[in-house]
Amino acid sequence: MEHLDAIVIGMGPGGETVADRLLSAGRRVAVVERDLVGGECAYWACVPTKTLLRSPEVRAEAAGAAGVGEAALEWPELRSYRDQMIRHLDDSQQAEGYEERGALVLRGDARVVGRDPWRVAVGTSEYTADHVVVATGSGVLVPPIEGLEQLGPDVLWTNREATTLTEIPRTALVVGGSAVGVELGQFLARVGTRVTVVQRGPRLLDREEPRLCELISDQFERDGTTVHLSSQVNSVSRDGDGVLAVLSGGERVRADVMVLATGRVPRGTSSDWPNSESSRSAAPCRSTTTAGSPPACGRSGTSRPGRCSPTWPSTRAVWSARTSSATTGGPTTPASPGWSSPTRRSPPWG
Repeated sequence: MEHLDAIVIGMGPGGETVADRLLSAGRRVAVVERDLVGGECAYWACVPTKTLLRSPEVRAEAAGAAGVGEAALEWPELRSYRDQMIRHLDDSQQAEGYEERGALVLRGDARVVGRDPWRVAVGTSEYTADHVVVATGSGVLVPPIEGLEQLGPDVLWTNREATTLTEIPRTALVVGGSAVGVELGQFLARVGTRVTVVQRGPRLLDREEPRLCELISDQFERDGTTVHLSSQVNSVSRDGDGVLAVLSGGERVRADVMVLATGRVPRGTSSDWPNSESSRSAAPCRSTTTAGSPPACGRSGTSRPGRCSPTWPSTRAVWSARTSSATTGGPTTPASPGWSSPTRRSPPWG
């Protein structure tokens, strides 16, 4: 059984930051990823979203500039550039880069099966380590909507389907009016989709300054986007090739696709984590990695969202290191003779 200084479970931005610092410090590190090295941000969130938004934004700016002719938006070219920016969902170069730096790159689901020392199972193999870093990221928060389980991924989208779309839908219902809903809603509206946004709160981006929310609402109106505030989707059902949603106010909205932008929750459950008093005989801790939903929270092999209970926060779950500064956002070069024993921290939500 191979022993390592640390095992990093989940290779999104958090896991990559930790792995980079540990490798730079000369530590023997294994990284575990069940999907793509780089995680949600690089393939299904920040990078593709900003890429898709930029071209429609330029066209809108040109329309407001005196003396500038109407700019054309070519979806096949934009789609091709998006695919280039997300590396065609291929992380082979990223994985090879970690291997060249001395990391052991493991593919699959990780299970913490013991401690003292920590034991992690990946597939049929087990590894031991002085420390385990759980950086499993977050999954889509699925609201309790009647009939949602009957919809397939062809009509029920999360940020993953929305940012990797190949064809532009004629109509879309976006559930949620915070950052993800606003970005995806504006992108779709500006490439020709008739968009309806349903926001539970009294205004869009209700965590931001009210003036910003007013500006966004005004822009949505100019883009032709319909917004339902202080409203929720009560039920959904199949309607031909699309979906029919019934809102809390009785309104009925028909759309080709329904986009869930209702927030995110950490992956994993507290019941999965070994009791602090346990040792090698502890019950296994199932931990999944950055991309995708764990089996307990979704259907294996699909991109369907799952229902997860908030538990451990990203990279702070099992990390404790002796560093020169206690205020850094991640581990620094460990001081001799090494790291202290892992400590457990309560999730910030109680």
